[in-house]
Amino acid sequence: KPVVAVIGTTGVGKSHLALCLAKRFNGELINTDALQMYRGLPIATNKPTADEVAAAPHHLVGVWAPDVTGSIVAFSEQVHAAIDAIHARGKLPIIVGGTSYYVQAALWTNNTSPDNAGETSSDTALRAHAADMRRLAHAVDPVMAARYHAANLRRLHRILTVYAASGRPMSAALTARPAPVLRYPTLVLWPFQSTEALYPRLDARVDAMVARGLLAELRDFHATWTAMPHVAPDQRHQVGLGQAIGYKEMAAYLALLDAGGPDGAATKPAEVETALTQGLDLVKQSTRRYAKRQLTWIRNKIAPALLQ
Repeated sequence: KPVVAVIGTTGVGKSHLALCLAKRFNGELINTDALQMYRGLPIATNKPTADEVAAAPHHLVGVWAPDVTGSIVAFSEQVHAAIDAIHARGKLPIIVGGTSYYVQAALWTNNTSPDNAGETSSDTALRAHAADMRRLAHAVDPVMAARYHAANLRRLHRILTVYAASGRPMSAALTARPAPVLRYPTLVLWPFQSTEALYPRLDARVDAMVARGLLAELRDFHATWTAMPHVAPDQRHQVGLGQAIGYKEMAAYLALLDAGGPDGAATKPAEVETALTQGLDLVKQSTRRYAKRQLTWIRNKIAPALLQ
């Protein structure tokens, strides 16, 4: 039974194309954007609007609590169940989203790499054992350890946890894994724009998000997120929905608002305005960089797999 996949960079028009296809070909949409899996921040994560949800069924949007550690394994189970259910209803599954390794997990077998598993250790804990981690990672898996910069403690920690859990190096597990095979007859559509055309479009989208209420949304989320006792301060931008583009980039702005108190009296307006301008510039910069990473992944991973 067939599946349609709409892939591409953020802001290129994937969601609009997928919605048009769903209305035309009796389809239902399945999200493959990791941050849209979480509840909250609908503007920052560009979740479908109420009108879009009314136009066609959407699946796997807002299904995880904001503070959980999402994983590719959990997503794989949910996405294949959704595809099977849509097929059973005699409708067309259309997957759409910008997290490319989620797309791969949906479409191909043997694509839940141990390198893509969730990570929960705090940065403070990792830094405390940095020297030992570097030494042990190179001892148990020199191939994978050589791939990562010595400062990339999360990846080094992942090498060690995979070895501890499986008894063999991550590099051996990746090498021994069978070649991926498409699970379904699949039509892949890749809307594309050059960076010269895309980057101004992404900047304009950030401005449109602000007009829709992005700043109020971030303030509300920040108040809730920082009040969660099990989310350590050094993990606020590393786990769950806290990883969303827009939140960490606006950290200085949100911190100034916190320092100003409930009525903002203790904060100078000029400082807040400067932090706001700089934060939004960072959001735009991060969005452009994310689009570049997405494009690299599609060219280096998805396109060769399709051709193969």
